[in-house]
Amino acid sequence: MRIRTGYIFGLIIEACTKHQEKNKPTQADPVQLSAHFLMGADLVPYEVHTKTLKSGRSYTNICAEFFQEVSHSSHPLRRVIIYGDETQSFRENSE
Repeated sequence: MRIRTGYIFGLIIEACTKHQEKNKPTQADPVQLSAHFLMGADLVPYEVHTKTLKSGRSYTNICAEFFQEVSHSSHPLRRVIIYGDETQSFRENSE
């Protein structure tokens, strides 16, 4: 059975949000994200590994890797998501 790609994307966003809340909670809003899926995933256990690529005053870039063990080989799916503080952006634009 296959998992739909939108569900996988949700799992990745959830893992990145937890990572960001733990490391820099003032920038907890996903500001930019994109994904290109060539195929869905299988209904087997998975892991999402996250790491901060770059953290600045306004934004943080996070890399997420979605791993599944399928047929004795690992198929990573990598995504970069940018987080920031949307209330800060709103304040800057309204001034």
